[in-house]
Amino acid sequence: MSYVPTPRKLEDDFQKTLILVSGEPLIGKTTLCQKILNESLGYISFDQMIWENDLGIVELTERKKKSDYINIVDVAFVHIPPNYNIFLNYLLQKINNIEKDVILLDSYYFTKKEFLDRIVSDLKVRFRVWVMNQV
Repeated sequence: MSYVPTPRKLEDDFQKTLILVSGEPLIGKTTLCQKILNESLGYISFDQMIWENDLGIVELTERKKKSDYINIVDVAFVHIPPNYNIFLNYLLQKINNIEKDVILLDSYYFTKKEFLDRIVSDLKVRFRVWVMNQV
């Protein structure tokens, strides 16, 4: 038997909601997001943002020119900490460009407590934030 959620009144007004899907590399985060994604949900892969050229991080652009492959573990530890605000601002642009009330974001980086705490703190100022991780 399958159950259907029944709507209930929220204590506060509904805010755009972000569901951060956390997990180790190749554990099934993106697959899970693909399975639950539908026309009412948006999706952003934080990990895939690294491949996008609009970030403007010189070291990362140079690294991409030298190789077709970027190890996301290296990027997490090398490029995100000193460029956190660039990544955050780019993410906020992407979120604001999605006209959905709920957006799934998946990333390996969310497994790092210090990073997760920081990004949740920054995002919850503007959005309702949920964190989902594999146990």
